[in-house]
Amino acid sequence: MNKFKVVQENILDEQTVDSLLVSALEGGSRSWATIEGYVDRKGDKAKGCKYLSDYVLKGSGLVISNDMEETTTSPDYRKTIVNRDTVGQALQCMANQEPRAFQDIVNDNADAITGDILLQICVMEKVVYA
Repeated sequence: MNKFKVVQENILDEQTVDSLLVSALEGGSRSWATIEGYVDRKGDKAKGCKYLSDYVLKGSGLVISNDMEETTTSPDYRKTIVNRDTVGQALQCMANQEPRAFQDIVNDNADAITGDILLQICVMEKVVYA
């Protein structure tokens, strides 16, 4: 069966993405995500951000691991620097792989679960924990 690919462009403002990150970091992802540290663009330990989401959106990043895995050798274990670039890539991936969750963002209906889906894609490149 032949299919049609439809691509649409969505512009998300920084406040929307900030809210998603806050909802994930403060609630939706707490069962699996551990913040290992903060880094600047050079990989050095960052200082001076007031909020956790600022580390991601203001040019530095958070080092996040998924601590639900029993060992660091598990195929699903990841320790990733989540920054503005990885969030942008994850949003595009989310639009392709999790279109209902992405539409919740576009339609201003996102919640902690939506934020968790975004953070899982940032860290593990897919949704692992449903």
